[in-house]
Amino acid sequence: MVGEMLLKIRRLDIGEKRMSNLSIYDTLNQFKEQWERVPQQRFMQLIHNFQSYYQRDGFFIENDRFIEMLKEYLDEVLVE
Repeated sequence: MVGEMLLKIRRLDIGEKRMSNLSIYDTLNQFKEQWERVPQQRFMQLIHNFQSYYQRDGFFIENDRFIEMLKEYLDEVLVE
């Protein structure tokens, strides 16, 4: 039992090392820039529309890839 828990913790530690190189602040600032393109949408509207567009949830998307995908999504759906 303890061995299984330690193995799970080790997997989490390894997984964290693979996280994107964008800091929380970088990610939030870049998200803010994109959200400002659609200020009429509430936060969860934007997230829901993004997920519906890609037909997947964002659970496994790294921060830097999420920002890229969000930009691509908004470029596609907005006529600026």
